Amino acid sequence: MSIKNIKPNRGQFSQGYYTPVNESKYVGPKPIVYRSSWERKMCMYCDEKSDILKWSSEPIKIKYISPIDNKVHNYYPDFYMCVKQQDGSEIEYIVEVKPSKQLKKPKKPKRQTKKAMSNYRYAAKEYLKNNAKIIAAQAYAKEKGMKFIILTEKTLK
Repeated sequence: MSIKNIKPNRGQFSQGYYTPVNESKYVGPKPIVYRSSWERKMCMYCDEKSDILKWSSEPIKIKYISPIDNKVHNYYPDFYMCVKQQDGSEIEYIVEVKPSKQLKKPKKPKRQTKKAMSNYRYAAKEYLKNNAKIIAAQAYAKEKGMKFIILTEKTLK
């Protein structure tokens, strides 16, 4: 099943479909789905910025091994973009948009209530899974002559 078949939902995050203004710049599979307000901002940025020659949303499937179950899973980075540099050269990027807190190792809670420990275990699993995805994406990007970057709410402001 394609990642594009997973429809946006009305959960805690702003999700929906993005319609590009500069359709010729968009080179990926459709529909263009954003799964957070930060991803929506990234869609708008890629669409409107003149030095971004082409872009796409969730265009690449990268295999990675999850440290949680030691099985192979598919990872779909959020964006691809090709950027024209000042010297006229082009750089291709694979871009992941993540909340900064998901990139930090979680701290064990001082109060070890059932809820606090459940939240900690969830955050720890997400952290381990995200690290495995990042390592796989870095290797994929290097192999393809691309760069892998992670953007957070701090860099998207």
